[in-house]
Amino acid sequence: DLFDNDLDLKNVYAFEIGIGHYIDCKIAPACGIVNKDVIIGELDDPCYCSFPERIDARLLWFTEGYIRYQLPNSLKINEVCTELQIGMELASEAPGYTTYFPSDIGFRINDTYLGHFTSPGEFNDRRGIFTPAWWFENLGQYGKLKLLTINENGCFIDGLRISDISINDLGITPQKDIVFSIEVAHDAVNKGGVNIFGKGFGDYDSGITVKMFYASLR
Repeated sequence: DLFDNDLDLKNVYAFEIGIGHYIDCKIAPACGIVNKDVIIGELDDPCYCSFPERIDARLLWFTEGYIRYQLPNSLKINEVCTELQIGMELASEAPGYTTYFPSDIGFRINDTYLGHFTSPGEFNDRRGIFTPAWWFENLGQYGKLKLLTINENGCFIDGLRISDISINDLGITPQKDIVFSIEVAHDAVNKGGVNIFGKGFGDYDSGITVKMFYASLR
């Protein structure tokens, strides 16, 4: 399970978001977007990320910029978010591919920067478990599963602290938009791009998974 922990699983809202269900993006080549059968449009042309076919994306990548998803917010008026968990399969975006190609991949909720983790590279030593047979062998095959957690103690990737930003700093309340960004900054120390693997590509047959844990106010 992506979300093994000791939290009360009764007090949780869970969702899976397709990687093509983004609400905004501003990206730079090298870039591309792929559904389960074909490349959408042409490689290295960001305009295709605005095409309606992108809703069915299963793999997308870019060298710098950002992509934004609106997270569902099911909080009721008497509930408060105590922890947010976001799971995703990520890799760097190397020229061709290389296992060592570090990239600082950053995360943001609304206007608050949460921090980054450094992806080690782009992986091509074998075919991804769910990567379709038609996908080119000389391109990235799979990523690493990353779990971003924000709670009252700070912000963590796979349990390792990336910042002191806490869930209380995010102002998540009922009926408020929650916009989640994945980004590679222009001034990143390691500007190695990002691959985002969705359902039907890579090693995990899943989109972006979201769990929102909450407490009921008395």
